[in-house]
Amino acid sequence: MKIINRQRLIYFTATLLLLVAAFLSPLNSSEVSFNARMSLVEPVLVVQGQGLNFPELQPGKSAVVTISSDNKRKAAMVTAIGHEETLVTAAVVENSIFISTGSDLTNNEKITVESWTYGGDLVDSGGYGKSTLNKNEINKLQIGASAYVLAENVGGFYTGKATLRVIYQ
Repeated sequence: MKIINRQRLIYFTATLLLLVAAFLSPLNSSEVSFNARMSLVEPVLVVQGQGLNFPELQPGKSAVVTISSDNKRKAAMVTAIGHEETLVTAAVVENSIFISTGSDLTNNEKITVESWTYGGDLVDSGGYGKSTLNKNEINKLQIGASAYVLAENVGGFYTGKATLRVIYQ
C-alpha cells in the first residue's frame, strides 16, 4: 500500500512540476523575428576568345617558355558574363596539362604546361582569379603559363586542353 501511495505521490509531483514549468517558461523566454532572403542568379557564361599560343621553337633544345597573362597576343583570353556586382573566382582546374603531337604520349611527343597566371578584369591585387563581375560589362580574363620543352621532343604541332572554372562565391 505504501509503495502505491509513494508512486502516486511521485507521479503527482512530477506532473505538477511539469505544469508549473510549462506555465512559467513563457515568462522567462524571449522571441525575435528574422528575415529570410534568397537570390537566384543566372549561371556565369564563359566563352573562349583565344587559346594559349606558345611561339614556334626548333626541336633539339630544352627550354622553359613562359607566356605572361599580360601578353594580349599570346595569353589565353576568355570572357565571363554573369550576375553583376557578384564575387567570382576563376582558376584553371588542372595543375598541369600535356600538349602533344597526337595520341601516342611517349615522353618525346608531349610537353608539360603548368604554372598558370591570371590577368585582366577578373584578377585581385594578389594576381589570383578572384574579383567582382563588373556591372553591364564583359569581364575579360587572360591566362598565361609555362611550357617545359625537352631536348628530345620531336618536331610537330602540339595541342592540348585545359579547363577554366568560374564560380560565384
